[in-house]
Amino acid sequence: MIYILTGAIQTGKTSALIKWSANRNDVFGILTPVINGKRFFMNARTKKQFQMEANDNEKETISIGQFNFSKVSFEKAIKIARDEINKKGWLVIDEIGPLELRKEGFYNVINRF
Repeated sequence: MIYILTGAIQTGKTSALIKWSANRNDVFGILTPVINGKRFFMNARTKKQFQMEANDNEKETISIGQFNFSKVSFEKAIKIARDEINKKGWLVIDEIGPLELRKEGFYNVINRF
């Protein structure tokens, strides 16, 4: 079964997912909070965060609109989602959008469904 949480930009979808998953041990995948104006990936199970946006010195980036994302960080986030895709519980992939329409980002993970 697939559930889609949708809404306008900056209306609290990620915050709602973080709150919903906070005390659960059956939530896996990736959340994408904005912290101090910067986008981060967050492992939904471990709650560990790592920067989504590329640093100025990164050579391999993924660009969409005004954003430059770290290719290394995206690959790490994709690996987390792939490694947890068959676990019993909820698989969350926050922020599916323009990158996936270009067959980038989490495209190969969600394309399995």
